[in-house]
Order: sequence, then structure tokens, then C-alpha cells
Amino acid sequence: MKAYKFVVAFFMGILILFCSCTITNKNSESVVNFNGTKYEKYQGTLIQTGNLSAITQQGHITYYNNLNKEENGENINVNTYEGDSSNIFILVGQNIWNEGVVFHKKADILPRITDGDRISSISVNLPNDAKPYYLSSQAKTDYIRFLSKIINSDSGLVIIKTDGSPGEGSVITNYKNYPAYDSSINIKSISNGRFALNFSESDKNKRLLKDTNNAVIIPNWLIYEIKKS
Repeated sequence: MKAYKFVVAFFMGILILFCSCTITNKNSESVVNFNGTKYEKYQGTLIQTGNLSAITQQGHITYYNNLNKEENGENINVNTYEGDSSNIFILVGQNIWNEGVVFHKKADILPRITDGDRISSISVNLPNDAKPYYLSSQAKTDYIRFLSKIINSDSGLVIIKTDGSPGEGSVITNYKNYPAYDSSINIKSISNGRFALNFSESDKNKRLLKDTNNAVIIPNWLIYEIKKS
């Protein structure tokens, strides 16, 4: 009897592992229906706030294979996040073998790091400086304007090569009444006491700054404004 239970548990584990692989398969589009709302896989840089709920609920996931054009589905475990009363984000398929995959409500419009009206606060941690600088209204406006220039590939930017080490400082962007924050901006310490900025996503950094290890020099006047905050 024990051997039978072991075999059943083993094959259930394989089935669950197969399901989690299907969720993350690049050739498969997955849509989760949870409490009558549709969700899609989240692949951005936002980090969900709040602890994961201990209560597991049930949703239904549909897989559409782009290669063979087949569609199938099944019921699947869903966990919500505490403090996310609208369930903008959910965790799908978590179990003892798998950490699960974050899904995002399809109808929700994600905030961006340059959405000034949706940002509640920005804190900057400069390299070798223990103090977090919570940007004043003016510093926040000027920082977002500088960041927008980078995203829009402004020709006036000074781009340098870094040594490829992890970010020594960071920027945390919090949003108004939104259950996630962004920490995808790194601050690098460079020569002559200056600082440079780049993105934690290698693909994004390469696309915007031409190389994964490149960074943009932050103007001295902006550093001055940050330190005044």
C-alpha cells in the first residue's frame, strides 16, 4: 500500500512539474481565469508587496500552443497577496516542487517608472552612502525627466562602460495605491566621485544603452538635488 501511495505521489509530482513547465513555456500562451477575471503571465520588473496568502484557492488555466495551435486547460492552485484587495497580481501553481508563476490582471494598466502622476515616492540609495534620499517634489520631477531622456535615447547623454559589477546603489519607485514597487534602476560609482545609472535588466540596458555593462552619467546638478532631499 505504501509503495502504491509513493508511486501515485511521484506521478502527481511529475504532472505538477509538467504543468509548471507549460506555464513558462515560451511557445505557449497561458491565460488564468480566477473569480471571473482573466490574468496573463507577468514578465516585468515590478515586485509585489505584501505577504503571500496562506489560503490556496482554485482557478482555471488555459494553454494555447503557438506551434501546433492546440488549446487545453485545467484547474490550478492560486494564491493572492495580502494588501492587494483587487487581486491585481496572483501566484499560480505554487507547490512543494515549484515556486509558482506570477500572473497579472489583464484589464489593469501597469505603472511605469516615468509615470509621475502614479508615483507616490522615489528613494535613492547612492553608493557608499547609508542614507536613503527620499526625493523632494522638484528632485522627483527632474529625475523622471532625466530618466525619460534615457528611455527616449536622447543624443545629449554621456554613456560610459562600467566593469560589469552589480549595482552599488539603487532607486526604489513606489506607486500610489498599487501593490508593487520597482527597483530596476542601479546607481554606479565611477571616477572623480561621480555617479552613473543603468538598468538591472540586461536586455533593456543593451537596447537603451547599447551594451549590457553601459551606464549613463548622472549630471552633478541632479545629484545635488537628490542630496538636498
